[in-house]
Amino acid sequence: MSGAQNPVMAALLAAALGYRTELTEKQLRLYDRLLADLDPARVVKAIGECLKTCRYFPTVAEIREQCGESEQAAIEAAWQRVK
Repeated sequence: MSGAQNPVMAALLAAALGYRTELTEKQLRLYDRLLADLDPARVVKAIGECLKTCRYFPTVAEIREQCGESEQAAIEAAWQRVK
């Protein structure tokens, strides 16, 4: 499983560098599987936001939460354009 071909894996590997931690292949596969139902672009953005706000390497739940916040902000912005 190559991070270069998968943007989520690439973002996770980059985040691991930022947190000075190593991820095993098993951990990467687990994150990838548990985040697979989300839009990859949103997940990559969420991982970047976690880098700015999380003190430790983010859990799947923290990344998913960040994705939800991004989605909610997008919904609210779209609603404001429609009003």
